[in-house]
Amino acid sequence: MRTPPLAAFVFALLSVVGLSAQSKPAVAKIVLPPEPVAQAVTQKIDLLELFRKGEAELFVNPKADIAGDPKSVFKFAADGNFVVSGEGYGAITTLGAYRDYHLVIEFKWGQKTWGKRESRSRDSGILLHCFGPQATVGGNWMASIEAQIIEGGVGDILVLAPKLADGTVLETSLSAEVGLDRDKEKVWTPGAPRQTMKGGRLNWSKRDPDWKDVVGFRGKDDVESSFGQWTRFEVIAKGDTLVYLVNGVKVNEAFDVKPSQGRLQLQTEAAEMHVRRYELHPVGGFTEKWTPSKSASTGAHPASDDVKAQAAYAAKHGDAQLIPGYAMRPAKIDFEKDQARNAALPYKLPVGFEMIVAAASPMVANPTMGCVDDRGRLFVGDSVGVNWSTKKFESETPGRVVMLEDRDGDGVFDRSVVFADKLTVPKGGCWANGSLYVASPPGIWKFTDADDDGVAEKRELVVGGFEWTANGADCHGPRLHPDGRLYWTHGRKGHTVKQKDGTLVHAGLNSGVWSMKTDGTDIRWHALGCADNPASIDFTPTGEVVGTVDLYFGSPRVDTLMHWQLGGVYERPDFLRIIADLPRTHERMPIIKELGHVVPSGCSFWKHGDRVAPADHPLSSGPDSLNLLVAFYNSKKIVRFELKPEGATYQATEHEFLTVDRKGAHLSDVIEAPDGSLLVVDTGTWYSHCPSSLQGVANVPGAIYRVRRTAEGKAAHAAVAKAHRPYAPAPVKTDAELLAQLASADQAVVRRGLEGLTFREAKSPAVTEAIRGLLSREADLVLEHAILTAGMRLAGFTAVDLATVKGPVAQARLLRIVSQTRVKESDYADVLKFAVAQADSADAALAKNAYLALSKAADADQVIAPLFARWLAQPAPSATQVAALGKFATALAGQPGVAQGIARMLAHEKVAVRQAALRAIAAQPGKVNAQDWLASLEAQLAQGASPLLLDALAHVKDKRFDASLNALAADTTKPSSLRLKALLALSSSGEDLSDAAFKLLTDLFVDPASPGLRMDAAARLANTKLTVAQWDAYLALLPNAGPLEQNELLVALAVPQNYKRISKDTGRKIAVALSKSAMLGTFRQDLVRKAFGFLPREVYEVLEPSFDAALAANDAKRERLGPLAQIAVKQGDPVAGRAVYESGKGACIACHKIGAKGNEIGPNLTKIGGIRAERELVESILFPSYNIARDYDLNSFQLTDGTSVLGLIQARSAEGVTIKEASGQSRLLTNESIASSTQLTTSLMPAGLDGMLSEKELVDLVAYLRSLR
Repeated sequence: MRTPPLAAFVFALLSVVGLSAQSKPAVAKIVLPPEPVAQAVTQKIDLLELFRKGEAELFVNPKADIAGDPKSVFKFAADGNFVVSGEGYGAITTLGAYRDYHLVIEFKWGQKTWGKRESRSRDSGILLHCFGPQATVGGNWMASIEAQIIEGGVGDILVLAPKLADGTVLETSLSAEVGLDRDKEKVWTPGAPRQTMKGGRLNWSKRDPDWKDVVGFRGKDDVESSFGQWTRFEVIAKGDTLVYLVNGVKVNEAFDVKPSQGRLQLQTEAAEMHVRRYELHPVGGFTEKWTPSKSASTGAHPASDDVKAQAAYAAKHGDAQLIPGYAMRPAKIDFEKDQARNAALPYKLPVGFEMIVAAASPMVANPTMGCVDDRGRLFVGDSVGVNWSTKKFESETPGRVVMLEDRDGDGVFDRSVVFADKLTVPKGGCWANGSLYVASPPGIWKFTDADDDGVAEKRELVVGGFEWTANGADCHGPRLHPDGRLYWTHGRKGHTVKQKDGTLVHAGLNSGVWSMKTDGTDIRWHALGCADNPASIDFTPTGEVVGTVDLYFGSPRVDTLMHWQLGGVYERPDFLRIIADLPRTHERMPIIKELGHVVPSGCSFWKHGDRVAPADHPLSSGPDSLNLLVAFYNSKKIVRFELKPEGATYQATEHEFLTVDRKGAHLSDVIEAPDGSLLVVDTGTWYSHCPSSLQGVANVPGAIYRVRRTAEGKAAHAAVAKAHRPYAPAPVKTDAELLAQLASADQAVVRRGLEGLTFREAKSPAVTEAIRGLLSREADLVLEHAILTAGMRLAGFTAVDLATVKGPVAQARLLRIVSQTRVKESDYADVLKFAVAQADSADAALAKNAYLALSKAADADQVIAPLFARWLAQPAPSATQVAALGKFATALAGQPGVAQGIARMLAHEKVAVRQAALRAIAAQPGKVNAQDWLASLEAQLAQGASPLLLDALAHVKDKRFDASLNALAADTTKPSSLRLKALLALSSSGEDLSDAAFKLLTDLFVDPASPGLRMDAAARLANTKLTVAQWDAYLALLPNAGPLEQNELLVALAVPQNYKRISKDTGRKIAVALSKSAMLGTFRQDLVRKAFGFLPREVYEVLEPSFDAALAANDAKRERLGPLAQIAVKQGDPVAGRAVYESGKGACIACHKIGAKGNEIGPNLTKIGGIRAERELVESILFPSYNIARDYDLNSFQLTDGTSVLGLIQARSAEGVTIKEASGQSRLLTNESIASSTQLTTSLMPAGLDGMLSEKELVDLVAYLRSLR
């Protein structure tokens, strides 16, 4: 067996060094062994094949902290790939030397890291032109030029020129075009002056200046592939030059390389690496192109007709998706102070606050939601950045909970420990009674760390049965309530929840809020509903459950801020079937605030916010205010909602708090630490189920930020921390104390008393009489819900009570109770008899509850049909009877008896009855079976079309009417409103638009005199199929249209049946048109993101620069709010401001009335100064879409017939909502006709009116408005 010459020389060298150490004579001159003759590569050489034959030398430094057997460190795996295990420092060296070659290696990282580099970046490399003895560089490698392979630094050049024991330097050198990066490190800069390097590192051209030696690091411009994917690294060694290419991209270059030939070493450096290809080709002989996966370059969901892109998307976002490298981490990471420090990020915060990066990769990968314990340790769910199916998540269980600890108190976490693993996707937690409770499908887990080493030894699924589909709408929480119970939320995915003894609690498809004792007993649903995803909850000091909801409504998409009431059943028009078996107190449950579609995520009350805020910049406007912080997932914001008591609940005012400027940031939670600072969770970019996030890049690791006072306010945090006390449950009130609360004049106190009694099921004669007394009490919807819920669960009311109760208010409420509880089934006939008698009551609430009781009866058609016959037999039914006929006809049009009744209504001699029938037909969801009504409808159309008749025909869509409708649509002598309705009523109106129809719509779209028709036309254009020519004509008009008209297109683009027919080319044209709009900055980010979220991201990139600029301009304007408000207070002249208003400058008088002057299209401002301060008034002028007066926000109502209505709310009543439409006309929308509503993000008042006023005129106008009290 031949002894390799290098091995023999190493032995001789070590012998000389050992002898020297003993006798310390002068070191003898080391004679270097002869180098093998370098061969020019003229044909392909497969280096892996040489390794397989044993034609290579293995070396692992035996003195390093890790030193595996070289034969185990370098070996072939069963799949044929060559594996470098990383267990040690050394190399596998070719026996021969080479020059003039094109080296190709394809590698990917493995999971394992070792020893002192366990938490450091995965590291390896190829050493080129190696010469001299083995192990002269650090005891590990040969003198050489390194082609660096390290996470974030693939393509760096290292010049390795070691000094031997006798002082001989093994010289290596090169020259290169060298520039300096931000931190003065050398970086290859093409075109820069050449410098000679005899040592050191030359970074590749776009190496991240914020590179950190941490496992999983990935720079923002890295071209190497993600963890788990193959990277191709090429080195072209031609003469004395070197060129490095990574995945086909040239990243580094060197000249005058010395030596220019030698052996090759493939390193082991404490990181596992797999190699599938390692070859030498002749220079110019390798021509294969590197083709990266399409899925690596885009995160936007591809267009539905792009089959290849769909396949690539599935590969990235489906079960084939690999866990990214940054998510592969050791169980414990301890950092020194310098290691833990993270680069600062740009942000915006109120005066007196700062933000630091408290943790980043590898301390966390993609954190989701979490909690802190009394020691300030953060426990956070940590996703591994994949979007697998439920089945794969449940089989692989990659999720974990990470514990982060700040051991030196500087605010930055320096220890990260995997506290619990083998979970699906944990989202939130709560520390209680010495254990951590975590929400992770299929339920709530309990983890206990008995020995306090940071790792839980005990785990228990406390409650399960919650279904999930891996799209995020699953379990979140839990949170610890002041009463000592755990509360959590669950999305609309279905559940079958049982007590520990197997007793069924509830089974259904509902989303909702749940609670239990900490030992897992007494599980209850607190509230159930139809919303997609109740995302987070927290509690007021008095125990109210407040939280965020994603997609409370679906069309249009509306997120909400909720006060979740005990026993509440929360509706959504398109999912009413899933709550049909539940007792309901209101057809429309109250909501604290509708948010638009902003994707609110985690929320938390900032209990000590006012204590740590600067004294001259307080957060709250009064002592009774609460500050709820909400993470807006898609907006990179934490928004502060100031909650003030209002009746039995709260009103919320929105305030900007934190904005993070980080590419790929998605804020998912906010948590208050024991010192009053805030921990903000940024989950990064990985979650593909939210297209409106416009994920346009590969995965971006998440981070944890800490928001705290600037230096001068640190004492405030210290004081809060000192005063912090461990959690203790609130004192328990007796039944008598709760009963006494029912006599309070404060609605909130009464509500809390009722909820306390209801929760503990406190049934007694005294409780029943107290509830009976409350039946006639004045109450808002929130208190009324509590009264009705207590009546259903505690009082045991029967038909006897219904017959004896006095007053319409009490009768209405009691009817609502007994028609659903049916305590005595034998009484139900009497209940229905009472309802029939009250169906035409003059009291709107009583008539409504009678209608609900009858329409929901199992035999409703049989009960109601005789009622129809009796009322319609009269020549002139009363107004209340006509109203009741309309309600029953709307609700039960599909029932045979009622359908025949509608036919009789259409033929009735009284106009109001016929109109009620037409309204009922127009209110049907979609096309109806109109066989019984066709003759009457045809007769009415022959006598002349009315708007109401056309609305009805739009739901009939029968071809027999098309000739008349086409004639009406083409008749230019008729009002445009009728012509438009005729178009909408055509049997084929959902298909292509004729040229005549398109011209009518575009004419109305720009008609300045008809804002209501403009909106109808805008909605029609945005939601129909257009030809290429029609798109071009429509988009030519769009940039100059009003904000609401443009808004219609953005809303429509997010609807599946619309975006599926939008091609990439059309999407690009839309982006170009919107980029030209002066209104661009008035649109909410979430709306724009949602509109473009289902198109390739390159389409959004057309709009992105203009949109970013518009948002930046808004930010600059927003910064003027405070200063202008102060000027208005100190220098504003109300008299001069009145002159500005009355002159018409700024256009205020055109839409707003003050006293007898002006028009009342918008809110009346006569008393505006009594409810709005200077800052809010300035804000309403600079940003018209912000609130100016409660209930005068511009609202869009989606009706049950599929149409939408736009207007300002004038009044709310038991009947419904009275709005003022854009035309100035008032209209009552009944509660039954409203499918959903949302405050629009834009206003009828156009943006930019402040540009018509000088600063002096603006502050004078504000001073005048403030004086109006």
